[in-house]
Amino acid sequence: MTYDCHYEVQELTYHTISALEEVITWGQIPFAPWFVQFLDGYTARLTKIKVIMVGMSNEQLIEMLRATHRQFSIILESLAENQDWQPDTERWSFRFIAAHMATVEEDCFLDRVKRFSTNESLHFEHYDNTGRDFGQFELIDALREWAALRRKLLDMVCSMPENSWHRSAAHSTRGTQTLPELLHIMLEHDQDHLQEVQHMTGKCKSKTQGT
Repeated sequence: MTYDCHYEVQELTYHTISALEEVITWGQIPFAPWFVQFLDGYTARLTKIKVIMVGMSNEQLIEMLRATHRQFSIILESLAENQDWQPDTERWSFRFIAAHMATVEEDCFLDRVKRFSTNESLHFEHYDNTGRDFGQFELIDALREWAALRRKLLDMVCSMPENSWHRSAAHSTRGTQTLPELLHIMLEHDQDHLQEVQHMTGKCKSKTQGT
């Protein structure tokens, strides 16, 4: 199933663009002349541009989820020695972000993908784990768990029958939600936290190198 192609350009980071370029290199993404636009105040190096692919095929969406996960994991793994660094006391540390990603993958995304494959009536409540204490998780362990969960989820998605892609779930805040829409939310969630970590990384390096 392929959707009409529509592209929105928003702010993000170099690492997300790298993930996108990796997928483009594989010939997965159809180009259009207006595909990438430059935002006012940013340079032509694409360091601050985010391309959200709205309406890509299911196969392209799956490849993007693999690519962004891989890029995000590489960045977080490189920060393991500073896993408890945080910009301020109100913000999460790298450790907490890694644990959050693994927890959301299991408790929310994987659970909902499993339910799309059943014949049950689907109803999803709003999910939020921002109040949880992730202090017991080691960053590296959380990344390993997230990697295993992402593989399991995407393997499951790839084996979904066609009718599962057309099902709709009632959602407490979004109205209705289909499987492709859920996967788009996963991708946006990856990208949002990737942007957060990229911004934190610059601050962390400047502060730790200055001490």
